[in-house]
Amino acid sequence: MPHYATSNPVVGKTYAEMVLALLRDLTAKSQIEATVYLIELGAGHGRLCYHFIKNFETYHQPAIAPPFCYVLSDFTKANLDFMKNHTRLQPYLEKGWIDFALFDATTDTHIQLTHSSRTIKTNTLEQPLVVIANYFFDSIPQELFRIQNGKIEQTLLSISLNQLKKRLIPIHLFIH
Repeated sequence: MPHYATSNPVVGKTYAEMVLALLRDLTAKSQIEATVYLIELGAGHGRLCYHFIKNFETYHQPAIAPPFCYVLSDFTKANLDFMKNHTRLQPYLEKGWIDFALFDATTDTHIQLTHSSRTIKTNTLEQPLVVIANYFFDSIPQELFRIQNGKIEQTLLSISLNQLKKRLIPIHLFIH
């Protein structure tokens, strides 16, 4: 997984700016009582959350905005344990700005937060749920269907080595 390409300070800042804009919009609509949850699917190491939260903290004005919680989720308990115990995330856990969830997007139907014990299910939130699926969809099973002549058909993709060999472009590297 290209950690730096998907979890760098610029990406974290960009997401933080978008969420801050959402919070400003909700504040303008006087929707400031209920918590806004952001869930990161497949958070892995928690690096994106850290970059996000550092930028968010710089510009967030909690006195005039809805409460906020960034949920780090993964389908692996070991990843969650690592993030739960990471010293750089502890101040945000204490503030209630982050929580954790063991979540498998291929089977689970609700999100059980481990720190607050809150359960997020369909139609249980008063605020919009913000979802970050940064470099996530390549790690879950995908299916492709098409409709042709009024019938739905499953589409299967296959690539053979012979097809790839015909399309490869030789690259020459010159190192000085």
